[in-house]
Formats: sequence, structure tokens, C-alpha cells
Amino acid sequence: MPSTLWPLVGALLLGIALVIVSCAIREWFSEARSAKRRGFERLRLTEVALSAAKSARKKTVINLGWTGLRKFVVHRRESENADICSFYLRPQDEKNLPGFKPGQYLTFQIQMEGTSKPLVRCYSLSDAPGLDHYRVSIKRVPAPRDRPKALPGLGSNFFHDRVLQGDVLDVKAPAGHYFLHETDPRPVCLLSAGIGITPVLSMLIHLTRERTDREIWFFHGVREGRELVHVKTLRAIANANPNVHLHICFSNPGPADQVGRDFDHIGRVSAELLQRMLGVNRHTYYLCGPGPFMESLTTGLEAWGVPKTDVHFESFGPSTVNRKSSLNTPAATLGTALDISFSRTRKTVAWEASCATLLDFADKIGVAISSGCRAGNCGTCLTPIMAGEVEYLQPPGVPPEPGYCLVCIARPKTNLVLDS
Repeated sequence: MPSTLWPLVGALLLGIALVIVSCAIREWFSEARSAKRRGFERLRLTEVALSAAKSARKKTVINLGWTGLRKFVVHRRESENADICSFYLRPQDEKNLPGFKPGQYLTFQIQMEGTSKPLVRCYSLSDAPGLDHYRVSIKRVPAPRDRPKALPGLGSNFFHDRVLQGDVLDVKAPAGHYFLHETDPRPVCLLSAGIGITPVLSMLIHLTRERTDREIWFFHGVREGRELVHVKTLRAIANANPNVHLHICFSNPGPADQVGRDFDHIGRVSAELLQRMLGVNRHTYYLCGPGPFMESLTTGLEAWGVPKTDVHFESFGPSTVNRKSSLNTPAATLGTALDISFSRTRKTVAWEASCATLLDFADKIGVAISSGCRAGNCGTCLTPIMAGEVEYLQPPGVPPEPGYCLVCIARPKTNLVLDS
């Protein structure tokens, strides 16, 4: 071959080699990109599967409970202040501890000396779900100020005076319709006064442990610093989470209480304060506290234009909020008097519309009916209906069987005969 052709052959071979290498590189990069896409897709599917499994697990845990009573050991008791004590409970059988929805309560059945029937009391869970214990924080209830000789709260005083570490208690599974709606993406406003802090504290702890990006406003009111509970927890959460806005109100600060250090506002938690701090009313509101607190806030929020469906409140005891009822019975419409008969005590008395419930009416006329929560949750006041119909001020925590009613939240719809 002539020497002049060698450079051409070399250039041709080099070109072919470059083409081959270039094709190989392109194929390698293409395969790498495909592998990367497949990897991302596998990762995405794995994350979806994990998320679904986590959601299913949470749902299963929440729905896992038990029927009837289960024995729990008092693992620890801790005084929060002079009037409030927290009790940490673990199952005696050391088996699974079901989760619950933040805001729900436990029902205790207490056998007290000298009583034929066990005492039933409901107390809100004050810690988040998913821990190795349940916690309830209970306030000692003294005799009413206007009736100092009356009996103090039996349940709360029993816990404070008699329940010690290592004791065993009979407990029903967590229950209640008042709980945090986690799927609601809107900002949440948690409002409480006094011992009403317990269910909303559970909500706050749970939200921050779940690392939610929802805006959280927490307003809590007491008279003075000595009445505060779980304040270290509140401040630690607020300091660690920029989306949590803590506002503590003292209505009657003590000499040692300093605004800006111990509390943020002088006065009570009010709708006016909320308007000033929040600016807009597009939040979901959760309330728990004494009757006047609840009445004032529900009325104030309604006047501010907050839809009733956005306001959720705990209803325990006779002093909690009673919204204006939409009940409109035929008898009430016609102006016909209703007769309420109690068969065992042989009393028949005309119904008084001023009474909020049949239990209030029975108390007024001297008919004894056992009760616990007075909010349709514990089932203690379950009473057979021998004739007539009732309607409820709010949905019962556990709907009674046909032929029975929960007199603590029921009103007569017709003439009524109760087996009591």
C-alpha cells in the first residue's frame, strides 16, 4: 500500500473507534438514566407503600380497644400543683396498649367502701397516643363554695386521697366524639381554662410529635400562676416549634406573677382576644373548660362569624356549654304539657321545660338516678323506657339499645314512663 494512504486509513480507523466509543457512552448514559428513573420509581412506590402501611397501622392502633373493663396499674403519680395530680397507667397484663384519638377520655369504674354500686367517672387523656402509658390529670373537686357542707367530688377525691403507685384500676377503652381532626389542613386553635387543658394538651403534643406544618394557636387561662399545670411542657413545645403560638392568660395574677415572664395577657381567654391575635377567623377551634368559659367563647365565636361546624368542644359535667337546642317536639309546638312518670318511685310530674335534661328534672323532683359524666359518654345513667320517646341534646358517646335512654342528655319528645 502506498505510504500516502496510511494517514487516511489511520484517520478512518480512528473515526470508527470514536463512533463506537461514542455509541457506547451514549448507551451507558441512557442505561444509567433509565436505571435512575427505575430507582426513583421504586423509591416512590416504596414511600407510598410505607405511608399507606403507616396510615393503616395508625388506623388499626386507634381502632384497637377492648370490651368491658381492663385492669391498669398506676405506674406513677405526680402532683402538678396543689389541686391537680397526674396518674400514669400501664396495662396489668403488659399486653398491647391501644392508641386513641387526641381529645378522648378514659372511663373508670371505682368500687368504693359503703356503696352498693361502683362509681363511674370519665377523665380526659392528657398525653399523646403512641406511648407506653396512658395519663390522666385530675383536679380535686371540693364542695361548692355556696354549699360548703355538701359532699366534695367523690371520684376526684378518691384518686387524690386513695390511689397510689402500684394500685390497680378498672378502666374502659378510650372513647369520645371530641377529638382532633388530623386531616383538616387549616390552622388549629386550642382553647382551654383550668383543668380543661387536658384534652387540648393531648392534641398539642400529638400535633408537634407528628411534625405537622399546620399553624397552631394555644390559648390557656387560669386565675394565677399557682394554678398552671404542664407549663414546662407548653413552653418547651412553643420554643421548639415556630408554628406553635402560646398565649397564657391570668385573670387575677398573684403578687409574684409577672406579665411577659409568667403569662402573656391579663384577663380571660375571650373572643375579643382571639380576634386581636388571630386577625382572621378561618381556623378550626377546640374548646374545653368551665361552663362560663365555654358559653362566652361559643357565643363570641359565633358573633365573629365562625361557623358552628368549625367549633368543637368537650362536654363533661352539668356546667358545660349547652347550645341553643334546635329540638322542636310536637308537644312543645302545640303547647301541650308532657307528663313524666317514674314507675319505681311512683311519681308522675309535669315536665318543666326549664330543665335541660331528664336527669336534671329527676334531680329536681327527688328521683335518684345514678350518673357519671352527665354528657352521654359513660352510660351510667342508662334507663329503660317503658312508654314514650326521647330526643338528645347531642349524640351519645355510645348509642343506647332500643328501649333505653341516657337521661343525662335526653329530653322528652312525648309523655314518658321511665323504669326508675
